[in-house]
Amino acid sequence: MYSAYFPAGQFFLEVTAQSYLVVPHFKKINSAIVSLSTQLEIPCVVDNNFHYISPSDKDAFDIASCIKDGKQYYEHGRKKKEGEWHIMGEDELVEILLHDGYQENQIHEWTENNQKLIDSTDLQIPLHQLLFPIYESPEHITELYKHFQTIA
Repeated sequence: MYSAYFPAGQFFLEVTAQSYLVVPHFKKINSAIVSLSTQLEIPCVVDNNFHYISPSDKDAFDIASCIKDGKQYYEHGRKKKEGEWHIMGEDELVEILLHDGYQENQIHEWTENNQKLIDSTDLQIPLHQLLFPIYESPEHITELYKHFQTIA
């Protein structure tokens, strides 16, 4: 359905590079995506899911998760994300995909599609200015705010 709305070469399916040894459910998902890509002749791009920027941020992410969940860092049985969840470079993605059993030519095609997608995107974000929306508070809230500022 979506491919009918997008011109050829502007619609892709996404393969996620995540070690199947660590996160096994990605094997089933990626297999279905690759199969769908072949059946419908929709090209794939490749990326990875990430929750923090670099590998050195993993402990900070774990601590933030503990705070969110009300758990202690060393608490037995707490939720902990296994695997690598940082923004990966192309070399890391390729290494994972090769280890997961994909062929070099297939991976190369996906990374080329990544570049095609990047080249077709023109994103301009104005810098050095606030981009937050302005919300007007009801008068009674504004008055409360002013009152608490004077006593603080």
